[in-house]
Amino acid sequence: MRRSLITALIAVLTVTTVGWTLPIRHERDRHIGSREAAEIANYWVQSYLRHPPDAGEVRFWAERLIESQQPRSVLAALLAGPEYYGYAGGTRYGYIHQLLLDVGHREPSRREIEGLARATAGSSLAEIADNFLRQYPANWWPGPAATPPRELEPFYERFRETYRRP
Repeated sequence: MRRSLITALIAVLTVTTVGWTLPIRHERDRHIGSREAAEIANYWVQSYLRHPPDAGEVRFWAERLIESQQPRSVLAALLAGPEYYGYAGGTRYGYIHQLLLDVGHREPSRREIEGLARATAGSSLAEIADNFLRQYPANWWPGPAATPPRELEPFYERFRETYRRP
């Protein structure tokens, strides 16, 4: 019961914050289906890890999406992983810089990165990623309000057709 209430609250917050919903067939059926989860996982791996995903990778992240029902926490885990951290340069400074580029969709100043590095000194990578995802919800979910970096526009277009405003 408690989990159902939490899931419903998250869905309401997502709808009111981002302005769109997942395609839900029934009010009581608030889960992400396996096909949809695989598409999202594929999109995230290509967008954030910058390589074509293999079947095992898609399956792993799709299963996390289906199990958790909290896409933000699943993406935060992907962004907190060693592959993304390594891509970002393997330092907290580089990690924050890359998150601002990928999630914030903007080039941060050196001063901003240094301030965020100090402010997040005791935080885990997953906590840092989660905070960025909370701050920029329209930039990481492939809904109609998403504002992709120029190089990802064709990829976002495919998802805009799938997820329409209600």
